[in-house]
Amino acid sequence: MSGARPSKRTPARRTIARWGVFLTAVAVVGAFGAGIGQGVAQAAPVAPPVVRVLRLDRHLLPATGGVVSLSVRTDRASSCHLELLSIPHLAVRFRRQASICNGGYAITIGPNRHEVAIDLVFRYLAEGEGAAAARRLVIKVAAAPAPPAPSATAPTRAPATSSPAPPASTFAGVPAPAASPVLLDVAPASQPASGFQESDNWSGYLLPAPGGISYVGGQWVVPRLDCQATPNGAESTWVGLGGAGNSAGASTGSLLQTGTDDQCVGGLQQESAWWELYPSAPNAAQYFVGLTVQPGNTMRAQVYQAASGQWVTELENLSSGVSGVMVSGGSWGVLDPSGNFDEQGNASGLSYSGATSAEWIVEDYQLNQVQVPFADYGTVSFSNLATSLETWTLDAGEGQAIVQNGATISTPGLPARSGFSVTFTG
Repeated sequence: MSGARPSKRTPARRTIARWGVFLTAVAVVGAFGAGIGQGVAQAAPVAPPVVRVLRLDRHLLPATGGVVSLSVRTDRASSCHLELLSIPHLAVRFRRQASICNGGYAITIGPNRHEVAIDLVFRYLAEGEGAAAARRLVIKVAAAPAPPAPSATAPTRAPATSSPAPPASTFAGVPAPAASPVLLDVAPASQPASGFQESDNWSGYLLPAPGGISYVGGQWVVPRLDCQATPNGAESTWVGLGGAGNSAGASTGSLLQTGTDDQCVGGLQQESAWWELYPSAPNAAQYFVGLTVQPGNTMRAQVYQAASGQWVTELENLSSGVSGVMVSGGSWGVLDPSGNFDEQGNASGLSYSGATSAEWIVEDYQLNQVQVPFADYGTVSFSNLATSLETWTLDAGEGQAIVQNGATISTPGLPARSGFSVTFTG
């Protein structure tokens, strides 16, 4: 998915002359002092910020979630920001749409899977010179319907199948990759002498591609979190392009990614699926509404450039056949197995300049610019790894381990022909 305190002014003291001499001089000094006092009085007032408009286009969402628009107009503010105050019992992301204090936010709220309605409390803070103005907002998400009574015969689902190389999407509006994916080839068999690279939030593998890369793909099984150990923890699993910049200027370092957020909320696990371009102005980070994910589902993620030049993210739940798709210069939404596309947002203004790296990552992500408590996810295995490179391997030295406060809390295993695993060690 960052004021100044008012200073106290000491009032000037005046001494009353007790002697009846030099009256003219005293009068002149008194007049001069009055002039100074008037000058101070004219310079002292500082008008505080004023929030003129703070309006939600709706205050109530269905249990499936959705996008709420917040319109903002603020006077005399130097900085403004929106904060989520309540504990996030469901997935919430918001991005700025215009200027810092004038314009608005698009607040994307994931589905509510609890059988009680949830109030999300936000604070909008406008800060100026020596003063601030704060306003609160509440968005209510309806309760999820009660589950149906179990039937005598449980429905069965054919096991998910996958081909080594991901096929093109069946949705006519999504262009196919320009290059055929190439599977992971040979991997080293031993741990590098220097150990894995250290990161405070990424664990997995980052493949450098100085000459450029236009496709990355991979699969994983959604983990079951230990929500007793971390009742309000979370982690994110994703595949992306461009997480590493190139000093030669071949890449901006912008990261185009898609994946799942796995969260413990009050000891209960819930899932969300998303795509993101980071950084961007405004930052594009969106949840797919209607792409249901459960622990044990197999997810397939692809990020690539099409022959048309457009950039595409696709996240498919192979256990249900439902996909979340984003096409730069077009739109984003959810595609069902019958080919029906539910458009959920506009991506016509989104562009991407290319990448010089590919990533398969388990992340301790941030909420409101603070890393969430990292959940015990057990082990996540990435498989069917593919890129657009003609030949490629993963070197153990390209592995990333999460190290926080001197402790290694998540580490990748050695790469093999089938992929690699990442394990919680905190």
